[in-house]
Amino acid sequence: MKTTTVTALLAIIFAIGAALIYTTTRPAPKPLTLAQACDGTSQTGHCAPMVGCIAGQEATFTGRTNGYFKGEIIGILSNGLLCSGEWAANPTNSGGTGTATCSDGTTFSVGFHKYDRSDWTLIGKGTTSLGKTVYAITSAPAFRKDHVPVTQIKMLEKCQRLLTDQ
Repeated sequence: MKTTTVTALLAIIFAIGAALIYTTTRPAPKPLTLAQACDGTSQTGHCAPMVGCIAGQEATFTGRTNGYFKGEIIGILSNGLLCSGEWAANPTNSGGTGTATCSDGTTFSVGFHKYDRSDWTLIGKGTTSLGKTVYAITSAPAFRKDHVPVTQIKMLEKCQRLLTDQ
């Protein structure tokens, strides 16, 4: 084998190895904090932090809902995938629906159905396009001054409990 061919093969092997090391050792992006979730939105007063958890996966969703009776969902999974979609309220049953698509093409659909007055959260349950159960929890929007904001960690813990109890 010629020296240039061997050198080229070694360079390719080294590059593949370096890429594998980089992709397996880089830290996962940090979830958005509740304060960051609503910073810089066009309707800050109607922005509400949102978290989600998916059955059988360690990835969790942190982001926000924004709008009045309908609007956007935007956030990031803890494994780095970006997700965005829409939600709409259903005033007749005090609930609503939300759908989003993540950057890998996975979608989720959630029906918000339970309001928890103890911590001012709205709880939704649904499925992903892969058939996994997903729970989503959103806090009271920023314009509600009569509630004590629930922390992101408390919302994620609640989400995990819902998965465990199902």
